[in-house]
Amino acid sequence: MKNDISKTLTDSELIILCNDIYDWTHGDGTLNPESELRKLYDQHRIRYELYDMRVLEDLILAEAHERFSKVAKALILHRPNWFIK
Repeated sequence: MKNDISKTLTDSELIILCNDIYDWTHGDGTLNPESELRKLYDQHRIRYELYDMRVLEDLILAEAHERFSKVAKALILHRPNWFIK
C-alpha cells in the first residue's frame, strides 16, 4: 500500500522530505539527485508503482498535514505576516 511509505517515516525524516519538496517546487524546478526525496522515490517507485514523483509528493504532504497541522496553525496564528507575501 502506497501510504505505508509515509506512515513509516519518523518526524525528522518527514521534515527533511518536506524541505526537499519545498526546494524542488519553489526553487528552479530541479530535484537534487542526492536528496532524500529522490532516494526514497528510487527505492520505492517499482514496489509501490509510483509512476511519478508527484505521487510521492502528495503522500508525503498528506502525512505532514496529519502530523503537523496544529504546529502549522500555531505558527501562522503567531506571526501571520511571516507567511503572507
